Amino acid sequence: MLGESRSTPDISSVIREIVSQGYLNSGQPISIIVKNAGSSNVRRVIAYERADFDPQLEPAELEITYSLDGTSPPTSTPVTSTPTPVPTNTPTPIPPTPNPLPECSTCALIRLLQILGGGCVEPTVSASRFAIQSNAESISGQTPEFDINVFYSVRDELLNQNPQGQHYIDLYNMYTPEIAETIAAHPQLIDEAVDVLQRWEPHLRALIDGNGDSVVITSEDVQSVQSFLDQLKSFGSPELQAVIENEQLSRPLEQMIDMTMNEAWAYLNGYQFEWLKPVSNSNPYETKAGPDIPIQFGLTDTQGNFVSDESVRIELVDSNGNVVLGLVTLSSNPANGIVIQNQKYHYNLETKGLKEGLYTLKVYYNSVNPNEPYVWGIKINAKKK
Repeated sequence: MLGESRSTPDISSVIREIVSQGYLNSGQPISIIVKNAGSSNVRRVIAYERADFDPQLEPAELEITYSLDGTSPPTSTPVTSTPTPVPTNTPTPIPPTPNPLPECSTCALIRLLQILGGGCVEPTVSASRFAIQSNAESISGQTPEFDINVFYSVRDELLNQNPQGQHYIDLYNMYTPEIAETIAAHPQLIDEAVDVLQRWEPHLRALIDGNGDSVVITSEDVQSVQSFLDQLKSFGSPELQAVIENEQLSRPLEQMIDMTMNEAWAYLNGYQFEWLKPVSNSNPYETKAGPDIPIQFGLTDTQGNFVSDESVRIELVDSNGNVVLGLVTLSSNPANGIVIQNQKYHYNLETKGLKEGLYTLKVYYNSVNPNEPYVWGIKINAKKK
């Protein structure tokens, strides 16, 4: 039940075993992954950052009790390999995984996957406690030279602001443990992961800084992501494979080649458009000047869920490209603009005063193709004499 507090078993023996191996230096982070052990009952663990914007939630906390035998704590010396034992209930030492994967690289990689359609972000610890150390090295001995704060900014300033981003967050909550374990179990993935992160970090930084139009995505950029996803799918479970493939099909990454970062962001988050009756009955829709045309259309995300898009606006142009109506925006009053009712967009298009001829109705919205409206023809016929 959400809000119910629970405690894990005593894991002091695990922490002591990690510290005693000698490869963990003072000040470096330890990441702990909590996962379901097979129960059909879902028990969610609230992340540190999530509690910041939802005061009703309490984040998971790690409590450590230790003893220094009355001596002063060290100031800058690394943790020794023989710390003072912590009393436990008959602890059983658990050997560490050989060549442990730096969790900072895994965390940042998952953030990139969420942007490009493979997962989402909500770290289990705060950014300050999950920061990349200047001397951190990957399994292959390479230094992961990227700024993880860029990926946190993508999450906070972009993904958390729209329904599609929330969809990625839901995917993260479900599949991050498996992704992290898969990468940890197959160290060869780390080289490709670091390559993706180093390649895409400046692109994402430009997007966050408002300079997304200055960066153009190359075929090599897309191939680096595709190569990693193919590797991840080959090692992942059938369920994870299906999820990644579904996200790739919904927004093929190849379409982003030669797009700017701003265009790619709009592409990844664009909505699906559908004309509804009566306009959808024919193209062009024919009528006589005088009566209003009840314009109706729908917008859905990649999962088919209705979305409310504040950027929606309507424009009507004649055969010469002259604007005869627009731009009409959202309004709470149907007499003043577009209204949302029963998960549909409605607008009464007034035809009184329009001349005989062909017109184009344009609807601008958060389109898959940036700044490209959805269009429909309207033909105004002459009145019979």
